[in-house]
Amino acid sequence: MTTTNSDGGRSELAWVLRTPEVRAFRRYMARWKPILHLEAWEITWEVFEGDLPDTAGRGSSEHVAADVEADWRYQHAHVRLSYAAIRGKDADYIESVALHELVHAFVSHAAVRNNDHNELLVTQITTSLMLTRQEARR
Repeated sequence: MTTTNSDGGRSELAWVLRTPEVRAFRRYMARWKPILHLEAWEITWEVFEGDLPDTAGRGSSEHVAADVEADWRYQHAHVRLSYAAIRGKDADYIESVALHELVHAFVSHAAVRNNDHNELLVTQITTSLMLTRQEARR
């Protein structure tokens, strides 16, 4: 995993990796990966101190907590996490962000060109899984 500073350059941001929020994100990724049967997938990720850079030409990615590029053909996904967007957030929020990005990988074989459709599908699946987890805790 790499860390990237707000200028886009790689740097020594080891302190970010030790924050409770990033540790929680890593823990939730590890927890949900086998549940979604993504054990064979190589999932890499990097943490950005500030906002995620816009690499897809979609405009501002300010306040976007994370995004993912997933390729089901090679069973590889790369997650980018914005520390600024998760700093101070509660555990349920951080877990839902991690799960949301993994669900993108999970459904990547069925993704369509309409990004809004994909986001809606992934959000609905993520919400359903989070609600199921909450019910199981009762």
